[in-house]
Amino acid sequence: MSAGVSFSGLSSGVDTATIIEQLIAIERRPIVLLENQQVEEEFKLDVLQEINTSLLAVKTSAEALSEASDFDVFDISSSDSDIVDATVTGTPAAGSFTVEVLALAQAQTRSSGSFVSNTDALGYSGDIVLNGQAITISSSDSLEDIQETITNADAGVKAQILQVSDTDFRLLLSSEAVGSDGFSLLDASTGDVLQSLGFTATATSIKNSVSGGAQTDQFASSTTVVGSLLGLGETLSGNVTIGDQTVAIDLSTQSLSDIKDAIDAAAPSGVTASIVSEETNDETVFQLQIDGTTTFVDDSNVLEALGILQGASAITPAVAEVHTSNLANTTNGSTPVDSSTRFDEIFGASASNGDTITISGTDHDGTAVSGTFTINNTNSDRISDLLSEIESIFGAVTANVNSSGQLETTDDATGDSQLSITVQANNEGGGSLSFGTLSASTQGKDSKSLEVVAGQDATFRVNGVTLTRSSNTISDAIGGISLDLNSAEPGTTVSISTSQDTTAIKTNIEAMVTSFNDAITLINAQFVFDEESQTSGPFSGDATLLTLQSQLRSVLTDQIQGLNTDEDNLTLFGVTFNRTGELEIDDETLNDALANNLDAVAGIFSARGTTSDSDIEFVFQTDDTAAGSYDVEITVAGEQATTLGANDLSSGLAAAETITITDLSTNRSEAIDLDAGDDIDTIVTKINSSLSSSSAEVRTGSLVNTTDGVTPIDSTTTFDSINGAGVVADDTIDIQGTLHNGTNVSGSFTISDPTTQTVGDLLDEIRSVFQSSVSASIDASGQIVITDNEVGNSSLSIALIERNEGEGDLNFGSIDVTTEGRFAIGITATNESDKLRLTADSYGSTPGFTISQSNGGVDTGITDETYNGVDVEGTINGEAATGTGQILAGDSDSDSISGLSIRATITAAQLTTQGSDQGTVKITQGVADLLRRSLESITDPFEGLVATKEDAIQDTIDSAQDQIEAMEERLALTESTLLRQFTAMETAVAEMNSVGAFLGSQLASISGGG
Repeated sequence: MSAGVSFSGLSSGVDTATIIEQLIAIERRPIVLLENQQVEEEFKLDVLQEINTSLLAVKTSAEALSEASDFDVFDISSSDSDIVDATVTGTPAAGSFTVEVLALAQAQTRSSGSFVSNTDALGYSGDIVLNGQAITISSSDSLEDIQETITNADAGVKAQILQVSDTDFRLLLSSEAVGSDGFSLLDASTGDVLQSLGFTATATSIKNSVSGGAQTDQFASSTTVVGSLLGLGETLSGNVTIGDQTVAIDLSTQSLSDIKDAIDAAAPSGVTASIVSEETNDETVFQLQIDGTTTFVDDSNVLEALGILQGASAITPAVAEVHTSNLANTTNGSTPVDSSTRFDEIFGASASNGDTITISGTDHDGTAVSGTFTINNTNSDRISDLLSEIESIFGAVTANVNSSGQLETTDDATGDSQLSITVQANNEGGGSLSFGTLSASTQGKDSKSLEVVAGQDATFRVNGVTLTRSSNTISDAIGGISLDLNSAEPGTTVSISTSQDTTAIKTNIEAMVTSFNDAITLINAQFVFDEESQTSGPFSGDATLLTLQSQLRSVLTDQIQGLNTDEDNLTLFGVTFNRTGELEIDDETLNDALANNLDAVAGIFSARGTTSDSDIEFVFQTDDTAAGSYDVEITVAGEQATTLGANDLSSGLAAAETITITDLSTNRSEAIDLDAGDDIDTIVTKINSSLSSSSAEVRTGSLVNTTDGVTPIDSTTTFDSINGAGVVADDTIDIQGTLHNGTNVSGSFTISDPTTQTVGDLLDEIRSVFQSSVSASIDASGQIVITDNEVGNSSLSIALIERNEGEGDLNFGSIDVTTEGRFAIGITATNESDKLRLTADSYGSTPGFTISQSNGGVDTGITDETYNGVDVEGTINGEAATGTGQILAGDSDSDSISGLSIRATITAAQLTTQGSDQGTVKITQGVADLLRRSLESITDPFEGLVATKEDAIQDTIDSAQDQIEAMEERLALTESTLLRQFTAMETAVAEMNSVGAFLGSQLASISGGG
C-alpha cells in the first residue's frame, strides 16, 4: 500500500521499497502459518467426508440384513420357462411341484356391424355401459369418435377401427384383461344404440343368474342413485315386467334399495327382492337380487342397464352365393325376357332347331359338373327348359331369369361356396344366341358371431389337480408363488422348484463385510506413521476417529442380548476380525449355518420381537427401543364400542322406526328406515347394507321449475317453455364450482335460441365443465340434480348464476347437499339371540357411535346415547404404557420400551379368567440392526459424530480466516506507516542535500572571491 507517488532511495540512495517488503514479509509469517493450518484442516475435512461416505455404504449394507424379513429370501426355477415361469411373492414352502398348461386365458373381442365410413356421423345417440361405466354417444359421432370416447373412458376395454375394405369399417372392442368374463357391454339408451351399432341382437338373456332368479351388476352403493353410479348422461326410466307384475323404474332417481322397494310394492307372485353384498378388492359391493322368477321383460333398456339382462351378441346370417350373367336379353330390344320366353322370341338370337348349349362349372363343394341342353323346337322350347337343365346338372342350385332379363343361379346351400357356372350357346344354326358370362354377384358367407374372440379362462394342472383362473398370471394357486403361463402344451409337465436363497443372503453378508472393511481401512489409514516423510496421518491420535473405530468394532464383537449362548456372537457364524482389524469370513462355518440353522443366522443379524403368550402379538420397535425381555401385564382389555338391544325381534317391529347412527371417528351419519314387521334378520340386513355402502354426494336445486305452474320441467324442456322464466336469445348462465378433489372449475352456457335449446343442453355443459366427473339430471319434481360420479368424502360444489341479460327470471336456485358423500361407516349389526347388536369395527375409545331413533328405541330395545369402546391398559416391563384400541405402546420417555408396541388380543372375559400376567415380549437386536442404528447416529448430518467433527474443523478454518483477515488489516496499516516514514526520511535527506549544496556553493563563492 502507498501514500501518493514515491521514488525509492532517490535522495538517500537506500532501497526503501525492498526494506519495507522484507519487513512486511517478516510480519506475515503468522498469517502464513494460519494459511498452512487452513490447508491441513481442509484436507482433514475432505478425508472426513470420504469417511462419512464409506460409513453410509456400511449403513446401507447393514440395512439389507437388519430385519427378519430380509432372511425370507427364496430361489425359484422352472424347467421350461417358455411354458410356465414362476416368481416368489411371499414365503413359499421349499420343495417342488409340477404344472401342466392346458389352455391359456384369452381376452374377449367383439365387433360392430359394417359401416361404409369411419368418419361420417352415424346418427345414433344414448348411453351404453361398458364395464359398469357409462359411455355417452351423440348423434354427430362417427365410428372414430366412438372409438376415441371409449379409449378415453379407460374402462378396461381397447377400441380399434378395422378396415375390411374401402367401404367396410368395423369397431372392434377387446378386453384389456383375459378371462372368460370378458367385458360387460350393456345398452342404457332408449334408442337401442348397441343394436344399431351391430354389437347386440334384439334377443336378451339373464346376465347374472342365480337359482330361480337374477341379480343386477355390482354397485358401490345400495343407497346412491343408480344413474349417478353408472354416470348416465340421460334419464332412463320405464315400466318393466318382473314375473307377473309391471314395475316402474327410474334410474335417474332410484337407488338399488329404492328399486327393491318398488318391486316389493308391485308384489309379483312368488317373487322376493333383496340387497346382497360382498367384499371385493377390500371394498363392499352391492347387488339387487330377485328370487322366484326368471321372467323379465325390459322397457327402454332399464333392466339391461342394471345388468339383470344383456343383449345377445349379434350374428351375421349365412349368405347363399348368387351368380348373374352380364348380358340382359330382351324380346324386342327393350322388354326383358323371362323364364316363359320361347327361344324364337329372344331378340336378335336367331336360334335354330338343333342348336346346343353347353353347361359346365363347379358345385358348392367344388366338384366339376357339365352337361348339354338341346333346343329341339324354337317355337315351343322355352328358357325355363334351359333353367331346369341347369338345376338338373348342378343338383343344388336354383336357376331363374331376373327382372332385367339376366340369367341367375343361386346356390341352394348357404355359406362359403365354390360355385362357378358357364352357359355357352354353340349356335350351330349360325345364330347369335348368348347368355353372357355368369359371375358371383353375391358372395357366399358362413354365419358368424360378432364376438370375434370369446373370452377364455386359463386351464392348468398343479400336481395333477385341474384349476382354472381368469388370468395367465396366477397368484393364488401356490402360497407365496406367482405363476406366469406363457404357452399351452397339454401333456407336458413343467417342474417348479423352490428353496431358501441362502446364496443371496450370503451375498448380503459379504457386502456388509466388504463395506465395513473399506471403511475401517480408510479410518486406519489416518493413523499410519510415514517412515519416509517422518509424518503421522492427518488424524493421528484423534479422539473422534478412535472413538468411531472402537464403537464399530464393539458392535460386531459384543454378545447379542437375548440370544442363546451358542448363537449370540458373530464369530460363531464364521465372521471374525483378523490381526489388521478387518472382518473376514470362514466360508465353511457360514455356509453350514446358512444351510442348517438359518433362523439363528437371522437372529444374529436382524432385529426381532417375540412373545411368550398367544394373546400378545409383537407389532414393532423403533431405534429408541432397548433389547431385552419385558414382562407384560394387561389390566384392561381393549374393547369395541357396542350395544345390545333388550327386545326379542324375531316377530318383527311393532312400528316403523328410523334409526340414525353417527360414527364418532368421522362424524358421518346414516339414517336407516325400518318398517313395521321387519324381523331381526331384515333389520340386520338393512342396517349393514346402509352402513357398508359408500355414498356419492348429491346436490339438488332448491327451486322447482315447471312448464305451466304444475307440470315439472325435464331435460327435453326448451328454455322458452319454462314457466315465468322469460328467457331470451343470448341469455347466459355461469357455471362455477369445485370437483370431488376440490379443484376449481368454471364455464358459461349461452342460450342462443330458447325455442330449440333444452335444459338437457345445459346439463351437457355442466357435465363438460365438470370434466365428466358428475351426472346432471332433472328429477321428477323439476329440480336440477348434480351427483358426484365418485363415491366417498367429497369437496363437490356447484353454483349456477343466471345472468338474465334479457331481464327474465330464470332461476334454478341454490344447489345444496341432499346426500352427503361418504365412505362406508365402520359399524356392524348382528343378530344375537334374536336381539339387535351394534358394534364398531375398530377397537378403542375413539371409534364409537351415537344412536338416535324416531321412536326412542321402544321397539329395538336400544337406548339413544353415545357408545364408546375401551382402550387397552397395562404395563410393559413394569413401566407405564399408552393404550390405543388393542395396541399398547411404551411411553417415549422410557429408557427401555420407548417405541415398542404390542397388540393385546385378549378379551375382557379371558382377562378375568387368566389374570393380568400375559408373559413376556422379547426384543433382540442383531449386529446388522445395531450397526445400522450406530451408523444412523454417527452419520446424522446435523448431530452425528462425523458432522460434529466436521463442524469443529470448519470452525477452526473459519477462526483462522478471521485471524488472517485481522492480521492483513494490521499489516496494511503497518505498510502504510512504514511507507510514510521512509518517504519523510527521503524528503528530509533531500532537503538536507539541498541545504548542503547551497552552503557548498556559497562557500565556493566566498573562497573564489578571496
